[in-house]
Amino acid sequence: MKDYMRMTCDNEEMWDVPLEVIAEHRADKIAKEEGKGNLEIYYKVYDEEYELTMEQSAVSIAWAKENMTWGIVKMYAIRMNKVNKSVTDYDNAWKEHLEVVYH
Repeated sequence: MKDYMRMTCDNEEMWDVPLEVIAEHRADKIAKEEGKGNLEIYYKVYDEEYELTMEQSAVSIAWAKENMTWGIVKMYAIRMNKVNKSVTDYDNAWKEHLEVVYH
């Protein structure tokens, strides 16, 4: 099984993004801030933050909503259903309708 961040749009369209994408983004940003050029610290912090993000849904959802956009993740997104309704606002859906799913 694999973890995904699911975005559900207003038109009921669902997209899943591998949770690793969010975990890598968060771990890299925090490790760069804390490591300040020290690779040993960078890798230690990266590993800790990556694991935390993968293990705690609240952390991953908060990070995705506050620090990422649909534009960052759309290349990794997998469409989970086909909807015949009008196109939706993906940026708003990314900020408002996220959950972690497993499949």
